[in-house]
Amino acid sequence: MNSLWGNFDGANDFKIPKAILEEQALYIAKMTKNKLYCEVLEEQSIDDYYEEDYFRFKLVIKSEFLRNYEFTVLTIKHKILQYPLNILIPEEIVSDIKKEKDVGQLWNGNGGFEHHLTASDDQEFIKLLRLILSSENLMRIVKTLYQMAK
Repeated sequence: MNSLWGNFDGANDFKIPKAILEEQALYIAKMTKNKLYCEVLEEQSIDDYYEEDYFRFKLVIKSEFLRNYEFTVLTIKHKILQYPLNILIPEEIVSDIKKEKDVGQLWNGNGGFEHHLTASDDQEFIKLLRLILSSENLMRIVKTLYQMAK
């Protein structure tokens, strides 16, 4: 019997959100001469009842010189088809992002809310990611961590 599976051509023609984050994670080590680095980590859902079929990945900044500290730049949350994609952002950069884009709030299942943006496709995700990664307060955080890691 021949395969009954559909057309698999083009399977490598797009990047999933996690891969986009991993690609961006490489740049901070270059920027900071390896004093800082980023990791993309799979994160457990806060509330399995509401999020059992979601994937969650967070982008964190670390330094081998600051072993007990990491700063979560953002967390992405999506279902298997990836979009729409929720981008959860920390309080420290919300004010910068609000200057350019409306920031919503999502119930986090843990008694509170998280600030979030929504991307409907990969192009919008990249635009929002650029906005987040170049935000004034995030750059202040990166510069502070860089100075602390000397």
